Amino acid sequence: MILAQKCGCVKLPVLPGESLRRQVVRLAVPAMGERILTMTVSIVDTMLVGHLGAVALAAASLANEWMFVAIVLFWALSTGTTALVARSVGERDLDTANRAMRQSLLVGALMGLVATALALALARPALALMGAEPDVVESGAQYLRIVALAFPFAGLLYVGNACLYGAGDTRAVMALVNLLNVGVAWVAINGLWGLPALGVLGSALGAAVGQGAGGLFVTWMLFRGRSGLRLRVTNLRVDWHIVRRVLRIGLPAGVEQMSWRLGMMVFVRALRAESLSYMPGFGFAVAGTALVGQYLGAQDPHRAEKTGYITYQIAALVMSAVGLAFILVPHVFIQFL
Repeated sequence: MILAQKCGCVKLPVLPGESLRRQVVRLAVPAMGERILTMTVSIVDTMLVGHLGAVALAAASLANEWMFVAIVLFWALSTGTTALVARSVGERDLDTANRAMRQSLLVGALMGLVATALALALARPALALMGAEPDVVESGAQYLRIVALAFPFAGLLYVGNACLYGAGDTRAVMALVNLLNVGVAWVAINGLWGLPALGVLGSALGAAVGQGAGGLFVTWMLFRGRSGLRLRVTNLRVDWHIVRRVLRIGLPAGVEQMSWRLGMMVFVRALRAESLSYMPGFGFAVAGTALVGQYLGAQDPHRAEKTGYITYQIAALVMSAVGLAFILVPHVFIQFL
């Protein structure tokens, strides 16, 4: 059924009249796609510079690992954001949902600015820490600095998508990010249409443009209003009560993902392939967080518990299938990374 919120005549698709399994899959597939497409940005960048030689390939690959460290921070914030927005939407409390959205976007942008400053200042030491040769460090540092300019917009992108997921809106913009990334990178790397060939730096430019455009597009969507959420530029001060609620949920997930990410950096290529197998799990985690939060907010703990079990069951089946594929045909995944 559709629950209507009498606030500007907005109707929210909070608890659609469909089976719980369909609700889980409807939310999980786009969330899963977002995580996979996020990984695809770095994979495509690496593929595009492959013909430029070993130095360019290593520089792009290692710099992208540090880019993902920043993205993991945004994902941690996004986890708490999805949970709080979903709970508020389930309670039909649009005021809290919109305050949570506004505060999360503000914190995401601030985190992006801090990450940009750190990357600009520490790009060379970060690459050297991974054991890169001097020429790789120099090229990779330039790559990382260009990508880092888009971190504030990346914060808006991932947190904005998290707000939409919490409201039950499954439309994401990572496909746009990837299309722009590939298009701009291909032109900039090879110097098409009379433009200078930037080599590996063209790949970084593509990633920065894609993430920047994605962040602006999500922010524009929220300004226009979607699924009961509407972003307004008022009271831009940090509301610590809301921020603490978001971080209390998101920080444990962030610590877990950051530990996993830093561990991956030791064995970049093999574990990048393995990390693809985790993406379905992350997608179903987002779906479960949103739906359970909405049902709890709607004072329906029975359906919240049932939704959690159904999400777990479907995720276990999908992850098992992916694991079997890695056992049977691992070369199919490795050859593209």
